[in-house]
Amino acid sequence: MLQHIKKLKQLRTVLLERTKHLTMEQYNFIPAGSKNNIIWNMGHILVTSDGLFYQNSPQLRLTDENLRVNYQMGSKPSEQVDRNDIARIRLLLQQTPEIYQQHATPDRIEDVFAPLRDTGLVPIGDGEMQFLLFHEEMHLQKIMNMLGTLGIEVNDQE
Repeated sequence: MLQHIKKLKQLRTVLLERTKHLTMEQYNFIPAGSKNNIIWNMGHILVTSDGLFYQNSPQLRLTDENLRVNYQMGSKPSEQVDRNDIARIRLLLQQTPEIYQQHATPDRIEDVFAPLRDTGLVPIGDGEMQFLLFHEEMHLQKIMNMLGTLGIEVNDQE
């Protein structure tokens, strides 16, 4: 699992670096033909990874109900996201891979997934982590396309 978290950190670093200079208007811009914007994609990446990683330990989720409702699958932006919420999403995108890594270490995994002990459920596995990376890469590409629509130069992904 740790190799997947390392890749997740790399993807998040690219995402955060490429979007760090955007204005609030650029984060909120919805291109023609799209239902969402850059910050929605970033929030969606966050709540999806959090929900998947803690699917069997929801009490440990790092996102609150408001974030989950606003950025869950099937949602779309209903209002402009302000600077504080943009900063919050960016910070959580930066912090969560490190927290996931801490929770996935052998000495912590028992604590994190203890609620599963008697349920027959298992912690997140390799398949779920591979899906998570695919999902992150897909939304990163959507964001890169939106940056191009805004006229912001995008270099090839590392």
